[in-house]
Amino acid sequence: IAAVLLTLSVPALTRVRAAWIMPAGAVAVLAVTTVIAHHFYLQECDDEDAPGAHIVLFARGGGVMPTDEYTVRDADNDALQQGNPVWWIAGKPDAPAPVLGTEMRMRVLGLPPRPEDVTWNTEHTRMQVLWPRSFWLIVNRRAYPAWQVTSNGAPVPITERADGLMAIPLPAGPNNVEIHYHHTPAELLGLVLSLMGILLAILIRRIEHFS
Repeated sequence: IAAVLLTLSVPALTRVRAAWIMPAGAVAVLAVTTVIAHHFYLQECDDEDAPGAHIVLFARGGGVMPTDEYTVRDADNDALQQGNPVWWIAGKPDAPAPVLGTEMRMRVLGLPPRPEDVTWNTEHTRMQVLWPRSFWLIVNRRAYPAWQVTSNGAPVPITERADGLMAIPLPAGPNNVEIHYHHTPAELLGLVLSLMGILLAILIRRIEHFS
């Protein structure tokens, strides 16, 4: 609406001789249409969609709401359950989450904290897992390509479940597990190309200035 009214008002504004009328009129049209649109089209957030609810959910280790913009490729949002434990042990990667309070317990020993290890929800999680036989550690995090997992210092492959969560195969015995979020080559390439674009724009500007 604002764009249409602004476009229609441009011919009338250009006929005015005063130089300040054009920008002032454009700002006035935008202000009026913004107020009108805000009054008639504003949609209030539901309680569960409010920022405070998302902060509480994330602080509890539940990740984020399963919205499409955060969905891992080929993951099924309908299969992702709300209220999953932060982690659980299973005999197969696609095992459903246990009912809270009845899940199998595992030994998780706190390690000496590092600067980046503030809470479970940081980009670098460290934990010790002790289990008498080989198992799958299911982590309530989406299996984005940037996640890297090591066990006792060795890389461990991540299996993506149907709901998009991470399933980590671990052997029997003690496992020092680290889950780290790193920069992917695509991200680094994007930063380099963006920097090159900025430098190129500055160079072209200087060439035009001197010419």
